[in-house]
Amino acid sequence: MALSTVLLVFLAITAAAPQAPPSSGQTRPRAEQPPFPDQRRPEPPPPSPPPGQKPPPPEEPSFPGQIRHSGPLFRESPLEAIGRITFPVQYEWVTLLPGSAAAPPAYEGDRAYLSLRSGQFICVDLRTGLVRWARELASTYSPATGGDLVFVDADDAIHALEMETGRDVWELPLPGGVAIAPLWDTGWLILATSGGDLIGVRGNDGQIVWRVSLGSPAIAAPAPGGDRLYVALEDRRVVAAQLADGAKIWEFRLNDLATGVLADQERVYVGSKDNFLYCLLAKNGRYDWRQRTGGDLVGAPIMDRSNVYVNSLDNLLRAYERKNGALRWKRPLPFRPASSPIRVGDVLLVSGLASEFRAFDTAAGAPAGVFRAPDDLGAPLHALESLEPFDSRVILLLGSGQMMALQQSASPIPTLLQTLPGEVVPLEPAPQLPAPGLVPALIKPGPSPPER
Repeated sequence: MALSTVLLVFLAITAAAPQAPPSSGQTRPRAEQPPFPDQRRPEPPPPSPPPGQKPPPPEEPSFPGQIRHSGPLFRESPLEAIGRITFPVQYEWVTLLPGSAAAPPAYEGDRAYLSLRSGQFICVDLRTGLVRWARELASTYSPATGGDLVFVDADDAIHALEMETGRDVWELPLPGGVAIAPLWDTGWLILATSGGDLIGVRGNDGQIVWRVSLGSPAIAAPAPGGDRLYVALEDRRVVAAQLADGAKIWEFRLNDLATGVLADQERVYVGSKDNFLYCLLAKNGRYDWRQRTGGDLVGAPIMDRSNVYVNSLDNLLRAYERKNGALRWKRPLPFRPASSPIRVGDVLLVSGLASEFRAFDTAAGAPAGVFRAPDDLGAPLHALESLEPFDSRVILLLGSGQMMALQQSASPIPTLLQTLPGEVVPLEPAPQLPAPGLVPALIKPGPSPPER
């Protein structure tokens, strides 16, 4: 009996002792990995309740078909923790396009895809500014990109092109065209028609999977959020629909038209022309909070881990707390904003109907820089981020058809000195010269002055 007890104690101590690192030439056995990256191990069962106490009832979804998402509501990538765009900035390249843009570009990686007023559709390399390919395809909407394809609305049809070459992959006739630009989300191509239909298309082959009628055309880009889409309509409704089949989950009616929608897994933020920013609960569409601004909101809100940022036509940039809507700060703009702000690390970039854009710090809204372009901007800004120092870029598209990349300067631009360094030494008076025509007096040499 005593021997078995000693063995048990010895085995317990051996199991609890830390393992020594492998010696040279010896490899540690590989840890077991899931068969594919998206697989998650099952969570352990909940602990049993104390004797005499009933276990809590399982948490039920708020509505049929709801899928709960695990993990944080906002995942911070390494780029979001690094403010790589700092001022001053300088030109890296400038390209004169074959024509001015008919709609804002779509960006995918280091390339931009855009329609021109000349009837061409082009692909621009954002590292060099060179046009990689061009083809005759006229469109008045921004394209969508995803799955190595770019989707263009032209001639009452949706054209799927190869990103690398611009060649046709498939074409989907769509009589009447779309009401807003197409949207790509996790393998789905979402189309909103001018007749008020919402269509889910399989992106790789163009097959229509579902089609539902919303009763009114969409007026802003749908906002994806988990397994749902949030769509703002012309009749002032905001509709939540299932991404899998387009089934409507809930709707919320605004006092005026929406300007843009942003969603996470718990809340839906809606800008409106009634001078309010609305926050709705994603699970049921109920009103959570709203904040008044001094003018119509411009574009869709944007957010980071803590705040929601909006532009409004009272020429102010505002930051609100995401959960309760408390105003964090507001900053005046010297121009009228024309689109949503964009976020690059811990900096917000704001552009408008002018030739300049300004940068603000996200923490307190402190001004972080200003840049003036040679012409008015023709599209919202785009940030091409990089982890390499001084390698991030801001892409500008001017109304005149110029596209340019701005890069952070490696060293500050030298400025003129207001005061010269060193000790101020008074100048000795200049000797008086004789008037012209007079004979100069002869000065006899005398003894040298004593040294000081």
